[in-house]
Amino acid sequence: LGRALCLGLLLGLVIAIAIPSQFESSVELMPPDNQSGQGLAMIASLAGGAGGLGPIAGDLLGVKGSAEQFVGVLHSRTAEDDLVQRFHLKDVYRVKLQDDARKKLAEKTRVSVDRKSGIITITVDDHDPHRAAAIAQGYVDELDHLVATLSTSAAHRERVFLEGRLKSV
Repeated sequence: LGRALCLGLLLGLVIAIAIPSQFESSVELMPPDNQSGQGLAMIASLAGGAGGLGPIAGDLLGVKGSAEQFVGVLHSRTAEDDLVQRFHLKDVYRVKLQDDARKKLAEKTRVSVDRKSGIITITVDDHDPHRAAAIAQGYVDELDHLVATLSTSAAHRERVFLEGRLKSV
């Protein structure tokens, strides 16, 4: 009985040491208020009234908040490719193709949205705690960069349109 206990304890210790440790890093973001689609959002919230059906009515009317748009940007191929290149994840995950590294990154990343507060939580799992934290912060940086680029593009298109209208007038 003593030998079995010692053997089991030794075997458990070897297994515990052999299992690689996993570290988790989380980042929380509060997206800005979405000004577009404000009329439908107001109708959706009024439809909810005291019954608390505002978010459900918003979903039925097709009103999506900026949080869902940001989650879509975070899951975009552009953002994931930039992170794979920035952190050399093809080497880290020991894969040859960019697509495989992107899939592996997606497996190790969870992005969730709190429906009440709209807070976006990005969680990254990795064997290296510093890399997990850096990738989570990298998602924030990529989101900031892509949103700034998209906003600039929208402003540029609006300016070109207004200049064209001004010339025609």
